Amino acid sequence: MGLGLEQQTGVLVLDGVAWVIGEGSVAVVDPIDAANLRREAGAPLTWTGLQLDLLTEGWGFDLEAGEVVLGPDAEAVAWDGEATTPEGDLSAWVVRGDETADEERLAWVALRAPYALSAGTSPPLLPDAVGFMDAHASDYRGENQSLLFRALYELPGASGILLGEGGMASTDDTLPTALRFTQNGRSAAPEAAALVVSGASISARGLAPRPSPNDAGDGSLHDAALIGLTLHVLGDAEATGLAYDTARRALLTR
Repeated sequence: MGLGLEQQTGVLVLDGVAWVIGEGSVAVVDPIDAANLRREAGAPLTWTGLQLDLLTEGWGFDLEAGEVVLGPDAEAVAWDGEATTPEGDLSAWVVRGDETADEERLAWVALRAPYALSAGTSPPLLPDAVGFMDAHASDYRGENQSLLFRALYELPGASGILLGEGGMASTDDTLPTALRFTQNGRSAAPEAAALVVSGASISARGLAPRPSPNDAGDGSLHDAALIGLTLHVLGDAEATGLAYDTARRALLTR
């Protein structure tokens, strides 16, 4: 298990429970059900099926039991299991990590200042998905992550995508809702692993009481607490044969 603390955020351990304090979130990553670990020189990391929980102030993690302690603002939530039918032909759909305008090709776009969630404007849109291009750039990596998880708070069951500059996502030839992550041939940057977050198993959510450290200064962005996410680290699909089906929120092997 691993813990990731955002800036201006900490944990206070009392009686075996790590309580989150501060303005941001703490990520709890558990590889208990993970698979497909692949780490090779010169290739992006692949690791699938990691359990991901995000905790904000007032939420905790029982270190002995290995369980989340829900915060006072916790709300039970679940995906209804329904997938949105694509509108239009997705057989040649592609987004490139060096083209931030391609974020508009996803069903939803998370806006920065003020925070808002709007529909994509460049059809055909990939249903039930929100994401960021050039997502790993150091200047705004944290902001992208806060915005993505804030959007998933509003979209239970949706998929979130963080695509690096050197990466590309394209639909599978035989299944138009399945994404393959490969090298972006138009960019000189090396392919970095894409992060794909599935909300299919989400069980609880909440919002931090104070604005996020990544807020633009208007107080509109609060970090999300989300329980039951699944994280997939994907890339180099030609070698791994892995794809992610945004309709079923499931991995495929080709």
